[in-house]
Amino acid sequence: MDIHSIYVHIPFCTRKCDYCSFFSIPIDNNFDYSRYVDSILKELASFDFNREKVKTCYVGGGSPSAIPHKELLRLLQGISKALCGIEEFSIEVNPSQVSLTDLENIKQAGVNRLSIGAQSFFDDELSLLTRPYKSEVVTNVFNDARDAGFTNISLDLIFALPKQSLARWNENLDRAIELSPQHISVYSLSYENGTRFLDKLNSLEFARADEALERQMYELAISKLASAGLEQYEISNFAKRGFRCDHNLSYWYNRSYIGLGAGASSSYDRKRIENVCDIEKYMQLIEAKKRATGNITYISDDDFLSESAILMLRLREGIELKRFQETTGRDIYDIFGEPIRYHICQGNLIEEDAHIFLSDSSIAIGDKIFCDFSSI
Repeated sequence: MDIHSIYVHIPFCTRKCDYCSFFSIPIDNNFDYSRYVDSILKELASFDFNREKVKTCYVGGGSPSAIPHKELLRLLQGISKALCGIEEFSIEVNPSQVSLTDLENIKQAGVNRLSIGAQSFFDDELSLLTRPYKSEVVTNVFNDARDAGFTNISLDLIFALPKQSLARWNENLDRAIELSPQHISVYSLSYENGTRFLDKLNSLEFARADEALERQMYELAISKLASAGLEQYEISNFAKRGFRCDHNLSYWYNRSYIGLGAGASSSYDRKRIENVCDIEKYMQLIEAKKRATGNITYISDDDFLSESAILMLRLREGIELKRFQETTGRDIYDIFGEPIRYHICQGNLIEEDAHIFLSDSSIAIGDKIFCDFSSI
């Protein structure tokens, strides 16, 4: 298999956030985290691929920093040893779960990119998001990460919170910029099925942010982050020159990747493979030297073409014509000529220097444009 990236899923957290529907399990002091780490390392060892070609690894969750740090470090060290060609090794951390010593140990284990789930720099907004820490903790852990030697740090921010004003979002951006991270991801609050946020929305306890205000917030982020030297390279992601997230670029280029851990997903050989979510079952299958496969979706040629077009259009560089043909074996105009020409005429897409990309004015409505590439 030609694998470029590895994703490792640590589905544990201190508590489930009201707004998050991702598969996650509260920390249990009686759980054998050593056994789970062993299972991930065994699953990694079970795949037959050229490890020297794997350039990125991302450890996410859940919250990887929630598990006992002795086991987390053993996992990171095991991954570093197994993936000898890795260039970008990222981990997500919750600001309230790591100390300076922890960050130093994570760095020594081979991690060279840190993603901090800041979400907000205001206590009331963090409380709304059920984050169990104060805003000063975000700043402190960022400074600790710098002291630990990290030179590639990303911050996650959420906007369009209930009752959040444009001025407050502007202050959030200012505080993030003051820290001078190499990368910032911004996401509008979504109301996912199965979350208490959606229940509160439906019961009128919350009101969804006005669509016009949400767009203003997004456009403000684009403008302010650009002025601060953070280039928008994908709809939700901004980076200083040389600090784009290569792991996420693998997804947007529709490359093959392997997911490790309970609930993780892989994509290779035109298949999307989901591991079982039940952690005990996952460990039992791996210990029995079996695949921990739950669902398998076979990706048709048409679906692969649509996915490739939509994923690449999320990038500000858009669809590179040569890359699309190398990835899919097809000419983009043979497949999507009609919607491309239509949206160019409407001013939604631009073709320039052998790329097709969203115009500045259409970034905020990208999802509507992508619909025209969702079927062939």
